[in-house]
Amino acid sequence: LATGVINPVSRSAVLAAASFASIEALAPGRVMAGVGVGFTGVLALGLGRASVAELEAYVADLRTLLDGGETVAPWGAPQRLAGAEQPESLAVGSGLPVVVAAANRRSLGVAARCADGILLGGVTDERIIERVRQELDVATPVALGDELSITPAALLVTGAPPSPDELRRLLGPKCLGPAKNFHRWVAEVHGPDSPLAAQTEAVARAYAPAQVSVATRG
Repeated sequence: LATGVINPVSRSAVLAAASFASIEALAPGRVMAGVGVGFTGVLALGLGRASVAELEAYVADLRTLLDGGETVAPWGAPQRLAGAEQPESLAVGSGLPVVVAAANRRSLGVAARCADGILLGGVTDERIIERVRQELDVATPVALGDELSITPAALLVTGAPPSPDELRRLLGPKCLGPAKNFHRWVAEVHGPDSPLAAQTEAVARAYAPAQVSVATRG
């Protein structure tokens, strides 16, 4: 049971931590918190993504809260989960893993510093995963060994291969995001003239963020 992914813009760390701890109480050892800067979730609302610095602070707060520690809200109030008093409702201190969706060196660095693993949305190619490992070696001076997991999160479409326009019609920007994020690495690893590079570049070009106008009261 995992999120793929929540973000600092649309969900506060304390609310997210309470949600994860509640689900963990129902399904012990089967929950994973997936976190990212925000993509379709924030763009559909006409909002901007979180910065990498905001992502790192969010992951740190989330882990502190899930471990039973205390954080400080933006307005200065202390926040913590009441897991010790309500263990049947909130599983606090269970070691619930937090993984970061990463597609560049800076976000990979965040994952290496403060997360349990990396979520690669839409990526299953072994050579791209190896390229990610190389970036990790650059992103952090720490020898990671086997401590940091890499989890490919594949997007599956059954039937005949759809065109980029059909993908957009059926699933919206969610399935186009991985191509947009990783097409440069595909071209680098497989060659700019490879069929896979041409396909991912076409999908990346087809991506167009939804323009949402938000009405406000005057």
